[in-house]
Amino acid sequence: GISYADAGRIAAQAEAAGFDGIFFVELRGNNDALAAAQCAATSTSTIKVGTNIVNAYMRHPSQLAAQAIAVDEVSGGRLVLGIGASHKRRVESLGQQWLPPVDLLSETTRVLRAAFAGEGADGGAIGRRAQHLVPIHWAGVSQATIQAAGRDSDGLMMFLATEQSVRTACADFHASPDRKPVSLLTPVFLCEDIEAGYRAARGYLSYYAVMPVY
Repeated sequence: GISYADAGRIAAQAEAAGFDGIFFVELRGNNDALAAAQCAATSTSTIKVGTNIVNAYMRHPSQLAAQAIAVDEVSGGRLVLGIGASHKRRVESLGQQWLPPVDLLSETTRVLRAAFAGEGADGGAIGRRAQHLVPIHWAGVSQATIQAAGRDSDGLMMFLATEQSVRTACADFHASPDRKPVSLLTPVFLCEDIEAGYRAARGYLSYYAVMPVY
């Protein structure tokens, strides 16, 4: 992947080109999306910086909140925090117990919002709070998660979805009265060598192709 220094440089170029936001992913432990977002924030002044997504299993919610509060402060309120449950195969390979995504994301969101308001997991003050409203977007694939996201999150992030899947998800997500944002992450492989691009795409997409959820 790119270096964290490159993340800042690319973010500055995206801002100069007029993009609204730049979001960073985490793939099999090879990137810290919030660290990349922080690098992007320090190199820009107006563009949104965010995660799409951070794996909610990889960090305790309290520590995730602390890191998000830091990026919120550095960015001046430009952070969009995308969180997700990853997938069963990945989670169990890390030796962790898979939980229903709605349960995991609901509890993580509860702890995050409390921390953003200055309240720790034990109910006590933590001495720091988010300086701005930090929107929490959920990764959603299943109908249950998408519907819960419409109720409990500030936005929906989809991945590898067809146009019809996005339309259906939007209908479920917007069953709630608020018109919250929906985004779609679509992998793009840019390469001067077309065969090398095909190899990169096959290697990336084959990882997800064996998963029933996709």
